[in-house]
Amino acid sequence: DFDGTLKASMTTTQVQNWSPTLQKDRLYSWVQDRFSEFDTKTGNELWFLQTDSQEKAGYEMDTFVPVDGNTAILTTPRRLICIDLQYRVEKWRTTDSLVSEYGAVPSGPPSIHRDRVFAIFGKQILSFDINTGEPSDVFDFENPIISDQPLITNDHLIAATSEETRIYSLDSGQLLQTLPNGGLLGFSNGYLMMVNFTPILPTTPPTS
Repeated sequence: DFDGTLKASMTTTQVQNWSPTLQKDRLYSWVQDRFSEFDTKTGNELWFLQTDSQEKAGYEMDTFVPVDGNTAILTTPRRLICIDLQYRVEKWRTTDSLVSEYGAVPSGPPSIHRDRVFAIFGKQILSFDINTGEPSDVFDFENPIISDQPLITNDHLIAATSEETRIYSLDSGQLLQTLPNGGLLGFSNGYLMMVNFTPILPTTPPTS
């Protein structure tokens, strides 16, 4: 609660690097192969969907569930799965052909913007119609994208490799700008922030 009092607790499979998703009074989790909604007052599981065994993640999830209205997008080791939260059913899923075509599996949490889903597949960000799962624009990068989640702001899509950051127009799909630095990205108060973990070594030893 606002005063720090524990309101409820929920129990899930013990895995690492995942976060629950809170949308108004609705709390969701995506852990290994189980997507659940919990009561925010009691912590009780209200309902769940179990994916098939080949979609089961390991003990490092490295993702969370983006939710927009009555739609949630799950990232599994091989595909994206769209969940209809109103009817509590799977709506669509991406196919194995995408993995073969782009030579990569989805990584990190997707982003949702204007009825489209954006997800990182290796050196590309692929977009899909949120209602049908139909593929749309592809945004290309020279090297694997490491910025975790596509960053969307002011009708621009932004993502980074370890070497550079690219800014695309969502309206035209065209590359607008390339910045000569990469890393993890954040956006706040009109500023784009980058964190690069490449160590910088001094060229001369420090003097005493």
